[in-house]
Amino acid sequence: MTNRFLLLVLALTLGLRSGWAQDASSTTPSSTDNAAATETSEPSAPVAQGGEISKPAVPNEAVSQSLAPSANQIPSQGEGEKAPVNARPTAVPEFSLPEVVITGENELTIGASRLDRQENDVTLGSHDLTGVERGLNDLPGLNKTMTALSTEEPGPSKDSAAVLHLGGGIPGTYGGWGLLGEDFKSVQALVSGYYSTWAGQTSGPGLDGDQKAGGNLGLHFFPGEKLSLRLDGGYDFNQANLPYQNSSSETRQGIDFSGEAILKQTELSQAQLRVTYKTTSLNGWDQTILSHRANELETRLRWSMGNPAPVIADLSVEGGWRYATSDFPALVMVSYEWQWLTFKTTLKSGENLSLALQGQVQGGNNSSLPLAVYPAADVMWRIFGASQLELYGRSDRYVDEFHSTYMDREHVVPDAGFASPTQVNYEVGARFTQKLNERIILSLSGSTAQIQGYHEWSDLNGLTPTFIQTYTTLNQVQIKKAGASLQWDFARDLQASGSYVFSQGDNTGNDGLNLTDLPQSRGVLSLYRGDDQWETRLEFVMVSETNAFASVSGTLPAYTSLNLSATYHFSKAFSLWLQGDNLIGQSYQLQPGYVEPQTHVRGGVELIF
Repeated sequence: MTNRFLLLVLALTLGLRSGWAQDASSTTPSSTDNAAATETSEPSAPVAQGGEISKPAVPNEAVSQSLAPSANQIPSQGEGEKAPVNARPTAVPEFSLPEVVITGENELTIGASRLDRQENDVTLGSHDLTGVERGLNDLPGLNKTMTALSTEEPGPSKDSAAVLHLGGGIPGTYGGWGLLGEDFKSVQALVSGYYSTWAGQTSGPGLDGDQKAGGNLGLHFFPGEKLSLRLDGGYDFNQANLPYQNSSSETRQGIDFSGEAILKQTELSQAQLRVTYKTTSLNGWDQTILSHRANELETRLRWSMGNPAPVIADLSVEGGWRYATSDFPALVMVSYEWQWLTFKTTLKSGENLSLALQGQVQGGNNSSLPLAVYPAADVMWRIFGASQLELYGRSDRYVDEFHSTYMDREHVVPDAGFASPTQVNYEVGARFTQKLNERIILSLSGSTAQIQGYHEWSDLNGLTPTFIQTYTTLNQVQIKKAGASLQWDFARDLQASGSYVFSQGDNTGNDGLNLTDLPQSRGVLSLYRGDDQWETRLEFVMVSETNAFASVSGTLPAYTSLNLSATYHFSKAFSLWLQGDNLIGQSYQLQPGYVEPQTHVRGGVELIF
């Protein structure tokens, strides 16, 4: 049997992106998997900042259907919101690193997947409490996306392939990413790298530009038909200007090693072991340049079985352990150890009714991680094939991963050390999805959650802002959300969609702090047209004002933004693209002190060999 590379250019993922998709670059799957808090209907590319070309995602980085606690989230993201600054337009449309997929005949497929991203990410998060998108694609016969280009041209048998993506624009933006895949029959290798630079926008006395670079090497081994092994090693570098600190620079370097083994025991069951080690070095500003280093080691062992009985759709068990150390000052949490054990099953009655149940036991080595049990449940009911109702409730506790929190964020310092645990005392919600006809889908949702140890970003000194942020912890908050979305495929190659979410956050912990980065209203209207050669999308975003600081009054004003993207495919191997953000030219901020690029335009080329 001959191993071949098949080069596959996938479609521009379209449809309703209502601002509730998760940020894959900084999250792992939720402890509840299918709960509305985890928007996993489609993957998200890493969210970049400045004007850089975003780092491609490492293939197979997350354990499939992980039952781990909701770790690896930046402050406030676990509560349904991510701190801003990561929302600046990227130099090119965001792409995931082409993923290596092993087919039944052990053929290697490289697929370059173009992924959507909202212009403003302040309402993104892996624990979005609305879950407005999750049920749209669950109804039989529904297709949430329109395929503009989906072709496969194997050509002659070959053992290598490459993808190169380059671009540049104004203001001062250029960069690119590329990869090379090679098949050695029993071993497959994938090498990738990226570089980006952004001159910056005028902020205070200087420019807030940045430079980013990195690379990854992945090796996939096949010692037997039922066993596969994977090794990955990556390095990332980020240097950002600090215009308010005499134009000095902050730097961060990250190294990420991982190993994974998958053993297929039977046709229905398999075991999976994954070990990761991440080290993060930062030079940041707090009155002076300070250096810190953190190390995180994590192990997960999972066993799963599909359809073990007629009324049981799946059954899984996962055990995990994380050990983190650092050189932080002794006044903050400098190290911790955390373990969890999760049981999950999905019960079903035919194809229209299912009940997912989960129980998780977790604890740690200090008083903030006592031994505790966290249950969750999710009911899904499909009615007459055109309607779907979902009811869910859950509780949870998670610890933010330092590497994911700080590597992709700028103008921050880790003075607070490792984040203290965040506990979701309860979260309950509902979603109703209705297929109005073959072309129109309507979704309504609502939820409420009580959270202890709510993390958010805020300035080091709200009274006299330094425009350097650290995370602030609120004792307890109550978050309520309501959302609505509509998708209309009104012609063969045309689609219109709209979404709106209302959010209300109340600090019930009596500590007098404001909730930052939580707009009360956010709406998106978009129009898309796509065929085999052209892909175009026009999007209008409206966001209400948000609190700028946790400890003092002050807001970031509401804003609107008009974005346009266009790609022309000359062939399956050669494309030109153009991207424009904030075409209205409005001046606004997502992080206090830093103005977003006005009329940010980029263009470039993509080549596939």
